[in-house]
Amino acid sequence: MALTLTSAGLLLSGGGNRVAALAERRLPSLRRFIPYASVLTAVAVLAVGVGLVWRGLV
Repeated sequence: MALTLTSAGLLLSGGGNRVAALAERRLPSLRRFIPYASVLTAVAVLAVGVGLVWRGLV
């Protein structure tokens, strides 16, 4: 599970340049979120991890 979460985080954060290029061409309204993409990815991975821990404790 940890390997899966780590892989997803690395994949999403490493693909930031591709997402930025796509957003500039196709979705100009997403430009304002591009600087926060890494933070949002980290928060998403952290939320899934916390959810799994919570589920394991309950």
